Amino acid sequence: MPSIIWQIGLYRKVEGTEGVECKLCLENGKKKTTLSTKNSATSNLIAHLKSSHKETEFFEKYCSLDNLNKKDQTGPMDKHLRINASGGNSSMDKKVINWIASTQQSFLLHDESYYRKRALPSAYLLVKNKIKKEFEDCPKLSFTTDIWSNGIVFYV
Repeated sequence: MPSIIWQIGLYRKVEGTEGVECKLCLENGKKKTTLSTKNSATSNLIAHLKSSHKETEFFEKYCSLDNLNKKDQTGPMDKHLRINASGGNSSMDKKVINWIASTQQSFLLHDESYYRKRALPSAYLLVKNKIKKEFEDCPKLSFTTDIWSNGIVFYV
């Protein structure tokens, strides 16, 4: 699936290269307007948009398209987790965390120490704090358990 950065109309492909030009930088007379898209990478285009054109309609359009895209990809922990665009969990990390939580996997199952040491603990703290805030609004709280019994022998 192509990146939504192409849908905002800020970049124009340069013929014969693996690069693009920023139309807004060209209009403003900036010298360095060519950005690399080697191997179809778009992260530098998004970074350029965020660093150079944050106060433009292109940035607003990108944010609205990005929000629509994120609404289509929801999981059981989405209402508790927020992805930090400036260095937090990536969308792949979020999907792995959702899989771990949904299938009740053990933290030890994953060889990747990043998930055990960073991603899962940070997601745990986010969810824990959100649940604490939700419980602060509850005047009373009660728990119940199922009691199993056999037709002949009762366990109470």
